[in-house]
Amino acid sequence: MRPIAKFFSTIAILLFASTVFSQDLIYTVSGAFENQKIAIDSILFENLSNGTDLHFGNLPDQQEYQINLTTQELQNTTGIDQFLIGDSYNIVRNTPGLVSIYCSRAQRGTVQLNIYNIQGQILHNASHMNMTAGSTIDIRLPYAGVFIVELKNAFGSISYKG
Repeated sequence: MRPIAKFFSTIAILLFASTVFSQDLIYTVSGAFENQKIAIDSILFENLSNGTDLHFGNLPDQQEYQINLTTQELQNTTGIDQFLIGDSYNIVRNTPGLVSIYCSRAQRGTVQLNIYNIQGQILHNASHMNMTAGSTIDIRLPYAGVFIVELKNAFGSISYKG
């Protein structure tokens, strides 16, 4: 086998092995006060080399938190009343006829959007796949009045009055 062919074969094998055997980077974080484990309300990871950060806020009450930095997800199991969806969305505009919801953390899977009138009748529904961090959902309401805007995903649901 010629030296150049050996070189390219070696590079191909190394690339294949690095993708097959790559692993997620997972941190286990816990808090302690006076030698007792306590819950943490938020965790901030900061990458000083490129100036980026990853923030997890409003964490459920647990003794340990497993965070996958590769997928940027909290991997702990959560109880029935511990939804992480409220952590990810914020109302940035709530004016008559327009509600804007900001997605602060990437969401995998389907995010279901429902709009109800005050009588509970559904006026609009839509699905958004794999929301990216920094994206905004603008909702134009059909007429003046009070509306309930609901977002659902695999982690739970959250509602806003619009």
